[in-house]
Amino acid sequence: TIANDIAWYAHVKEGGQTKKSRIRQSVKFDIDSCPESLFIDLEDEIIGFSSVNIYPIAFGATGRIFRLEGFKDELGTGVIEKREIAKNVVLANNNSIVQTVDGIYFAATSGFYFTDGTRVIKISDAFNDTFTQILETSTQRSRIYGKYDPLNNRIFWCVTEDSASTDNDLIYVLDLKWGLRPSGQGIVDTADATFTTIVPSTNSWSPCCVGIDVSGNLLIGDRRGYLFKLD
Repeated sequence: TIANDIAWYAHVKEGGQTKKSRIRQSVKFDIDSCPESLFIDLEDEIIGFSSVNIYPIAFGATGRIFRLEGFKDELGTGVIEKREIAKNVVLANNNSIVQTVDGIYFAATSGFYFTDGTRVIKISDAFNDTFTQILETSTQRSRIYGKYDPLNNRIFWCVTEDSASTDNDLIYVLDLKWGLRPSGQGIVDTADATFTTIVPSTNSWSPCCVGIDVSGNLLIGDRRGYLFKLD
């Protein structure tokens, strides 16, 4: 991920050995220059990585989420601090992470979430039972793919409706123009959001990824090799 004019690399391989908890930092303004001393190790295996503004955000396998602050120069001077901003929020997969101007949205094993780098807020409390079905198996979790539509301020997530489905067959749409609203349940770390779904009428496509063209049309990449455009 790119943050604060620096490239940050997580879950890296060094000398043939995988460092699952390591984050390496490039020299500022020089993203392919990574001196050996520019790294930090977390207390968890990193399974997801993104950024909010100038802060890299790392997702741990046990549900810990970290914000990184600061950086080192090419001589190793400076410090990288890690701040834990959540516990027990296990990321579904790295492809579910979607960056927007406000922060990042992602699918976890317990729901859809938002973080601005300071707080981590659940935004799908209104359909917990339904959400459990789309992430019932590890295969379903691995299939989730998210994309931001900046023209219409929406996020699309391709998902598998339930464990009986053989492939992705549903798209969840988060409409951000309505914002995140205080949850009626009075829970601090939850908010209400506006979700809709796109369902194929005959299960004629299996969306493995989505994109947006210059006119704002939704593009759907199909696992069988097709590309569809919805206008």
